[in-house]
Amino acid sequence: RIVGDTMGKYHPHGDSSIYGAMVRMVQNFNMRMPLIDGQGSFGTLTDPGPAAMRYTEARLEALSMELLRDIDKNTVSWSKNFDDTLDEPDILPGRFPNLLVNGASGIAIGFSMNIPPHNLTEVIDGCVALIDNPRMKLDELLTIIKGPDFPTGGFIVGGQDLYNIYETGQGKFVMRGRAEIENVGAQQNIIITEVPGGVSPKALLSRIADLVEKKELYSNIVSIDDESAANLRIVLKLKKGEDAVKVLEGLYKDTELQCNHTVNMVAIADGKPCQLGLIQIIKYYLNYQKGIIAKRSRFDLNVAQKRAEILEGYLLIMPNIDEVIAIIRGASTRAEAKVQLREKFTLSEAQAEAILTLQLGNINKLDVHKFENELSELNKQIAELTKILSSDKEQYKVVKKELQEIRDKYKCKRLTTIINSIEDLDIKPQVFDPTKRTNKRCIATIGENGTIKVLSTRSFISANRDVESSGLDGLTKVIHEVKPDHTVLVFGSQGNCYKLDVNNARERQWTEVGDSLNALYPTFASKEERAIAIMSANPETLENEEVYIYTRNGMVKKTLFRNYFVAKDAYQVMSLKEDDEVIGVEMVKENSTIVFVTSDGQCVNSEVDDYPLHGRIAGGVIGVNLNTDAYVVFAGQAEVELGIDADGNEAYMPLGEIIVITDKGTGKKVIASEFSPMKRARKGLRVIDIYGEPYKVSFASLVVAPYKLAFIDDENNLHEVDTEDIRIERKDTKGKPILRGVKVAKVVKHVEEME
Repeated sequence: RIVGDTMGKYHPHGDSSIYGAMVRMVQNFNMRMPLIDGQGSFGTLTDPGPAAMRYTEARLEALSMELLRDIDKNTVSWSKNFDDTLDEPDILPGRFPNLLVNGASGIAIGFSMNIPPHNLTEVIDGCVALIDNPRMKLDELLTIIKGPDFPTGGFIVGGQDLYNIYETGQGKFVMRGRAEIENVGAQQNIIITEVPGGVSPKALLSRIADLVEKKELYSNIVSIDDESAANLRIVLKLKKGEDAVKVLEGLYKDTELQCNHTVNMVAIADGKPCQLGLIQIIKYYLNYQKGIIAKRSRFDLNVAQKRAEILEGYLLIMPNIDEVIAIIRGASTRAEAKVQLREKFTLSEAQAEAILTLQLGNINKLDVHKFENELSELNKQIAELTKILSSDKEQYKVVKKELQEIRDKYKCKRLTTIINSIEDLDIKPQVFDPTKRTNKRCIATIGENGTIKVLSTRSFISANRDVESSGLDGLTKVIHEVKPDHTVLVFGSQGNCYKLDVNNARERQWTEVGDSLNALYPTFASKEERAIAIMSANPETLENEEVYIYTRNGMVKKTLFRNYFVAKDAYQVMSLKEDDEVIGVEMVKENSTIVFVTSDGQCVNSEVDDYPLHGRIAGGVIGVNLNTDAYVVFAGQAEVELGIDADGNEAYMPLGEIIVITDKGTGKKVIASEFSPMKRARKGLRVIDIYGEPYKVSFASLVVAPYKLAFIDDENNLHEVDTEDIRIERKDTKGKPILRGVKVAKVVKHVEEME
């Protein structure tokens, strides 16, 4: 039916081309944002052939309606179809930039074009940014629209190539599929889970099969299995003892698992085909949308004015309704009644006609009030529409607001990962050992609940790591890059240290639940012990690097880092009192002080001269003198620069701000230089005024560059707050509510990038 109607009314060509176009708009592996919702078999990534058209049904996706929205309000021009029996739009209102979101490719009248798809959320954010700052430079825009985003995922090498493409409208970039190496005993398998945009997995499988027969390098592949279900999964099984890295590198060279993608951004602008850069395309689109808003507003204004005119007529005759009825009853014809009404009450033609059609049942007192209220609302609408039509700025405001609504309604995660170079993905092993996991660089993290995760570099790079995407299980306090020759140490809250074997650890995804120390070291770690910090180094290259350990009771221990590398997998590194625990571990920095914030709102900026070196299991010295029932919420080093202290003397003052949040949900930032350096073991100065209050400081940290905080409410919902949005106040104030109407249970400094 759909194909027949299209062919008979708008497209007098073959049914196969029409059905093929519809199928493509259904397939989520061809369209970044599918425009049609299909029912039946429309193919898969490894077998893209759909069922015959008699077996399938389709309807528009909700997003497609955004392309058509307001088409009935004189927003676009119309022309006759091929046989002059129907009207068809010359162009759609297109309330989101579909040309960039879903891309386009083709050739006609001597022009070819190939525009890659992009992320809807990023593109709309880029449009909004250009509305706010029309003079925005391309390098600024590319921090928002990071690059193409293909529905099949994979990697894109960005850098100067992408910049040149978006500046000139043409060029090419390198794409690579996603492949992992897994160990099964002494055998290694290559797992391909994503392919570059536009690459057919079916053709890739065929190419690999040819290579197995023709090239010696690939003769070590014993089987090629397509295990794809909902997601792509191609498994290449190797002979025992064969090095998968060499085979994978060969596949990148000899197949489309790595390939170039050519871009030619040609579009119709001002009625003719033009090659356009990214900023030009967006500006043409925004200007077009401004015109759509103006035409729609003009249409709505005309409708509102006509209705207001009718309502004014109703309200004009209502006080004299009996006389109106008498005039109508006394007139010999409808036309005569209309003339008499217009003369008597000074009505317009439209008003008189509306009064003649008014039903007697609609002239009671209640309806009079309805007419008055409706007219009042219409007058507001007319004033607003008039304001929009009188100003380009107001029209762009509407464009911005409606684009943001579409973004929020159809928000989507990025699927393709942008990397700076191919080397960002892999580090070759120095020696291949088939009994161990391939020696690639990996990432170790600590979650907000003190659990540990090991991620492959690919998983880390491709993960959406913002607060909303991470969820509770993905909230992260520590991210540490592990290098191949490093020994990894995890410091626990009970004063213990654990060697983390990343080669044998299970690799997890960013949003998965991590492993507790007790799960990894059941014979040594208690169920209550949490991971606090991760450090790694090559013990053979260590010199005199030092480490600070901070505790809840205000103790500080300084030790040579090399002392912590011993011939055990789990061992004690600090003696603690029964009610104490480790809250922080970090490498000693030059030119710094140690800042402490306590639960009762005190702050000490401690000089570091008199912290002595201790042995491996010593208990440390007092860093802050705590009041009764108080404990340390935060301890960490602050970089310093030469400045003037409160007494007017030269001193090395801390940089940045101190952020303080209470368990009541109030908080603030305080300029760190308000706290002059002092000797250790002092009580310090007040950083927030909560003296005598029934609540305590629950979170504190230093802010040198902005970062995100995750607020967890009492129902385990997440709320993201930028530190830039928290007010700076003096140290003796109480702070302000940060999230009104939200009962805050916990605040986490969520880390998204490696420091």
